[in-house]
Amino acid sequence: DYIVQVCDEVKEVTFSTFNETVKSVYTDTYPQNEAMIKGPLVLATVVSSLTAIVLILIFIPSVVSTALKFRCGVIPFLHSDINFTDLRIAVDQVTILLGSSFWAILYSSVFLGGMSGLVLFLFLWQVTAIYMQRLLASLIGLSITILLKWIICLFTLRLPVYAGFYRKRPAWGNIMSLCYESAGIGFAVLTIVTRAVMITLLSTLYIGRIDTPLLVEGIGG
Repeated sequence: DYIVQVCDEVKEVTFSTFNETVKSVYTDTYPQNEAMIKGPLVLATVVSSLTAIVLILIFIPSVVSTALKFRCGVIPFLHSDINFTDLRIAVDQVTILLGSSFWAILYSSVFLGGMSGLVLFLFLWQVTAIYMQRLLASLIGLSITILLKWIICLFTLRLPVYAGFYRKRPAWGNIMSLCYESAGIGFAVLTIVTRAVMITLLSTLYIGRIDTPLLVEGIGG
């Protein structure tokens, strides 16, 4: 009887602790107001709609432009061994353009809208808001620092040292260049972050641009 009583007490304590833990996690993580849900959904809908509209408006003129370039010889075809061989054995791929254009635009718009809504949700959600605010503050601080560095560089290196491709003060230019190269090891953080964000956004948009190669200008433009 004593063992059974102990087991029952352990069971009650375990269930009680588990319920309190679940309730605590639920209270801490559940969105505190409707704006945390509605705001990101509205933003995601708006961004997705605008992205789809822009891609649709770009797609038709781009296809017409590419067709005209093929006909006029701007895009090498008959006189290019590489393009002729590649296109000659894949003429049937024109049958996938309609379906691919629809799903590509849909996927691109939904993905970009979802990313926008997710970022806003992370800023509003009480669990991640403090971390996103710190991240934003760090990026703003780093941006201000880089702006100040650019202004100082303008008046200590670019204007007093360089005249076009020539240096008026080589010794001073070498010293300042070494200083800025050393500082650039830290300042390059924002450059890489900016580059990563831009490439991600461009890649997301180009998912819906099956009329042109990824990140290549001049074809279908």
